[in-house]
Amino acid sequence: MVLNIKRWMPLWVALWLLIPTVAAQETIFTNMDGIPQSRMLDGFSWIHQGTNRCSAAAMTIHLSYYQDVSVETYNDLARSKLNTFGADASVRIEEMAAEAEARGLNAIVRRGGTVDLMRQLVAAGFPVLVENSYYEGSDLYRDWLSHNRVLIGYDDATQMFSFQDPLLGYPAGENVTYSYDDFDVRWKPFVRDYMVIYTDEQESALQAVLGN
Repeated sequence: MVLNIKRWMPLWVALWLLIPTVAAQETIFTNMDGIPQSRMLDGFSWIHQGTNRCSAAAMTIHLSYYQDVSVETYNDLARSKLNTFGADASVRIEEMAAEAEARGLNAIVRRGGTVDLMRQLVAAGFPVLVENSYYEGSDLYRDWLSHNRVLIGYDDATQMFSFQDPLLGYPAGENVTYSYDDFDVRWKPFVRDYMVIYTDEQESALQAVLGN
């Protein structure tokens, strides 16, 4: 049988042009920053906060990733270290960093964080304590009510972050999730501040993510 080249040529050309188009579409789903598309850190001890004591509770949860903690750790932070009297509800993130250092760890506080940076830190094995607006349902207080959470996981497929939350995790310490966009809206009023705790052995790994 004689193949009619002129007849089949348009089809061959069309197929040839289609190949690079498909390859280009696949790159949309590639993680361009070279980190896993999801990661979830574990090994935390969840602590339920008292009224206006989210800083002490979130700090205890964060510490639990690196050393043993208990309810007494939380009580010590809430009563004599971070919240030194009953009405002392406001705790600066630098105060929490100082407490981490007092317990033999290192801590760095920065502002101007990004969603991508949070993903990179978790991917490198670092949970991150962040300050977030607290509101569920009504957004009456969305611009100013401060709440501390510990970021422990991300999933690019669903565009969701996972947190250990000392209030909303009640009663069993279940993870709380927010979309990347929702988290960023809640983070913006606090200049996107964050704290990373690390050991001496982890310093180079943290520098690789944060730079100088």
